Amino acid sequence: HIETARAALRGDDEQARRVAMREAGRALALDPESSDAAQIVSQLMLTPPAETPREVHDRMLEQDVASGRQQGWWSLTSLLAYLAFVPLMFWAGVKQPGVVVGYVVTVLASSLLLWDTIRRGSLSPRILYANAFANAVVIGWTTVIVGPWVMAPSLVLTTLVGYAAHPRMGDVRVMAAILSLGLAVPWTLEAVGVIPASYQFVDGHLILTSAVIEWREAPVFIAFVTSMVALLAVVAVLSRLLALRQRQTALLVETQAWQLRQLVPEADAGASGSASRPL
Repeated sequence: HIETARAALRGDDEQARRVAMREAGRALALDPESSDAAQIVSQLMLTPPAETPREVHDRMLEQDVASGRQQGWWSLTSLLAYLAFVPLMFWAGVKQPGVVVGYVVTVLASSLLLWDTIRRGSLSPRILYANAFANAVVIGWTTVIVGPWVMAPSLVLTTLVGYAAHPRMGDVRVMAAILSLGLAVPWTLEAVGVIPASYQFVDGHLILTSAVIEWREAPVFIAFVTSMVALLAVVAVLSRLLALRQRQTALLVETQAWQLRQLVPEADAGASGSASRPL
């Protein structure tokens, strides 16, 4: 059985590892003191295969969909929070109601698209990039309302962190490019004169203006403070979830390695060497 297991180990595909584990297990059943069999079992348990088995891949996909749904609900809550600023806009004074209506409609449409993605549990690149583009449009409306220097850059970074925190949320470079459109397009339209400029430099001072709302102290101050607190909270929650997920994974791996050492204590030396390899 040991010789058959060693022969199977010359290959590293799914079938070869299955045969090697089965044969080494039979050897241990016949001779629990066999250090050779224990070493083979330890090597197989602690060293990942060159190619992920299909069964493991499917299980990981299920876990990714579950964590994606959890993260999606957080993102949906954050997206709907954009609507909380609409009353503050009217309090400050709205000069172009049509822009505010477009802002609200875009937020609701983006929220509906995200909700449908959560419901379906889809992690396909096409759906994810469509969600990112919808977020970019919302950020674009925000940039039109308050300009490219206020809130909009923080929204781009925070939304990008949300996508980057999940391993299957698409290519982070593509996500960054899509989300940056929400800032770059309005800025470019201002530069070429298509829409009114939201800022100007006068005698060493940066003067911010808005063609959509009035800059009144109380509502604007409340909006800025609320947005900063909300953005910090979102980043903190996402970062914490990512750290906890990594901690749980490391704990599971270390626990499995410890259980294996209790099962085959003769393979301690071999297990230690295998455990030092990257998993």
